[in-house]
Amino acid sequence: KDVYEEYLEIIREGNFVEGFSRENGWGGKGYGGVVGSMAMQGLPAYYYDIIRPNTTVELNGCRYNHMGANIFYEDVPNFIRRYKDLHGKCRRNVEGCEDCRKTDVSLVKNIHFTNCRKPWNCAGKSSTGKGDIDPRTADYDHCMGVVRKWHEVRTDLEGSIANITGDTKVLEGQSGEYNKDAFMGHCSEDGQKGYLPIVADKEVMAKVAQKIWSEHVG
Repeated sequence: KDVYEEYLEIIREGNFVEGFSRENGWGGKGYGGVVGSMAMQGLPAYYYDIIRPNTTVELNGCRYNHMGANIFYEDVPNFIRRYKDLHGKCRRNVEGCEDCRKTDVSLVKNIHFTNCRKPWNCAGKSSTGKGDIDPRTADYDHCMGVVRKWHEVRTDLEGSIANITGDTKVLEGQSGEYNKDAFMGHCSEDGQKGYLPIVADKEVMAKVAQKIWSEHVG
């Protein structure tokens, strides 16, 4: 029986206890305390901790699935002030964990845009307000470096579109002036309404996709 089949069996059984305590979540074992825990942010942890223990290697969360989050138990989320013995300690309950808010972006293998917000949300402010980069859970300067990586990829794609089609109209999507060092012209103002989408129709994108596919795959 493979992992996929066992995943399906767990989901079909549906033994997920609603709530956010240590008695809730998958199997009533506490795997339910975060957004997405009913899906892939809870099920794999439950599976490899309870169903198939000692069969995995835990990766450094600051390098893989990087969120740039504060991983120390000192503020939100799920912070309970009376648990004073946990204050300031690593949420993974280990000694000497890396501070992901300071991890060199060049060391990051892949990024999960959560604490640093989605790149297309044009979040350029640090505050506890909705949609801003929360200083309790993330470092503003680090987040700007993280989202810039995404905008660099988009800029590279826009350059490829212009080179393949000979049409520089696509570069109009880089005309935004808001926080240009981080957003590279893809935002005209703070917030998602300020995001400037790629200026290219479906036919152009299909032509570019075919060209890239033939060069790198076919």
